[in-house]
Amino acid sequence: MYPNHFKKNKASIISFLFLILCFVLFLYENIKGLGFLRFTDESGHFVGAQAIHRGDKLYRDYIDYHGPVIYMLTWMMGLIVGFSEVWLLRLISSFSAVLVALCLFFSQFFIIFGNVIL
Repeated sequence: MYPNHFKKNKASIISFLFLILCFVLFLYENIKGLGFLRFTDESGHFVGAQAIHRGDKLYRDYIDYHGPVIYMLTWMMGLIVGFSEVWLLRLISSFSAVLVALCLFFSQFFIIFGNVIL
C-alpha cells in the first residue's frame, strides 16, 4: 500500500523530502545550542533524568508537569552517552518529532485527503 503511495503521488515525495529537510534543520538547531542549555522543556527533562539517576522519585523529589516517559527516555540516553553530553540528550526531541511526522505522513488521513487537497 505505501510503496504504491509514493509511486502514484509526486506530492507525497515532495512532502517526504520536506520532512527530511525539517529534520535536518531541527538537528542543526539542537547541535547549535551546544554552549548552553536554555530553560526549555529539554532542560526540565535533563534535570528530571538527573533526579532519576540520583535515585530520586519523580513527582515527589522532582516535580514537573510532563509525563514520566520523557524523563525515562532522557535518563536511558544519559546512561548511554553520559550526562555531560547535553546536546545528545536534546536529540530525543528531534527523533520524537520525526516519529510523529512519519506517523502522520503514513496515516490514512494524509493518504486520503492529501490526494484531494494536492
